[in-house]
Amino acid sequence: MKYLYKATKLNLLFVLAILFTTSVFSQAPACTKTYASGNSVDIINNNEVGCITLGSSFNGSLLVRAGGTVIVCNGTFTGSLTLDPAWGPIVAAKLWDGPGQAYTGAVSNNGTHDNTGIGCGIVCPTVTLSSFSNVCITTSTFALSGGLPTGGTYSGPGVSAGNFNPSSAGVGTHTITYTDGVGGCGNTAQKTITVVAASVGGTVSSSATVCSGSNSGTLNLTGQTGSVVRWESSTNNWGATATISNTGTSQSYSNITTTTKYRAVLKSGVCSEATSSEVTITVDPASDGGTLSSSA
Repeated sequence: MKYLYKATKLNLLFVLAILFTTSVFSQAPACTKTYASGNSVDIINNNEVGCITLGSSFNGSLLVRAGGTVIVCNGTFTGSLTLDPAWGPIVAAKLWDGPGQAYTGAVSNNGTHDNTGIGCGIVCPTVTLSSFSNVCITTSTFALSGGLPTGGTYSGPGVSAGNFNPSSAGVGTHTITYTDGVGGCGNTAQKTITVVAASVGGTVSSSATVCSGSNSGTLNLTGQTGSVVRWESSTNNWGATATISNTGTSQSYSNITTTTKYRAVLKSGVCSEATSSEVTITVDPASDGGTLSSSA
C-alpha cells in the first residue's frame, strides 16, 4: 500500500514512524550523491546512495528507485521524497535517517525505513577521484571533474574554484586533492596531473653554399624542447614539402643539385608540434671551363 502525506501541524516524525516499513541497517552506506542546496528533481537509482546531510538547504524532489537509498540527516527536510517498492529481485528503496529528523514536505513511501542512525547528520562518504590525463602548459584553464560524490571541492597547485590553470601550476607533476562536501567529514582522494612543457623547435645550423652535384654536410639541431618527429625539406620555399623520416637531431645532405631548405619538427608530449628555424643550402652551378676555339 502506498502512503502519501503532506506537512500539517502534527508531528510528522510520529507519522513517519507509523507509516514507514522499518528495516534496520547494520551501517549507513557510503554516499554516491550529495545534495547540499537547490531545489532540483533527481532520481536515485539501484545501488546509488543520495545524501542530504547536516547543513543542507536542499528542498527539491527525490525519486528513489528500487535498490536505491536516501540518507536524510539535515534536521528538517522541506522537499519531497518518493520511495519505490521492490522490483522483481531488486529490494525496495530505503530511507535512512536519525531519531530527530523531521519532514515538512510530501513523502510517498513504499520502501523501508531505518531511523536508528547514530550521529545522523554527519554521514561521511567514501571519496574517489578519477585519473587525470597529461596537459600542455599552453592549455586554457579548465574545470576539474571525476570527484565522487559530487558536491566536493578540488585543491592543489593551479587550482581555483574547481578549475585548473596549467600555466599557474607550472611544468611538472602536481597532486590534486578532492575533498567531500559533507560537513564534519573531510574525506579525500588524490590523483596527480602532469603539465608538459610546450614544444620548442630550436635552431638548425647552419646555412651553406655548395657546388652542384659535389657536396655534403650535416645539419645540427640545438635549443629544442621535445622530441624530433621528422625533418622536412623544400626546393621551392615550402610551396611543397618533402618529409624526411629522421627522428634524430642531425640531418645530412649529399650531392644535391637544387637550392634546398631544411627544418626539423618537434613535439613535446601532448603539446602541439613546433618547427625549428630553417637553413638554406644554396647550390651554385658547377664550374664550366668552356671551349677554346682557334683564332682566324
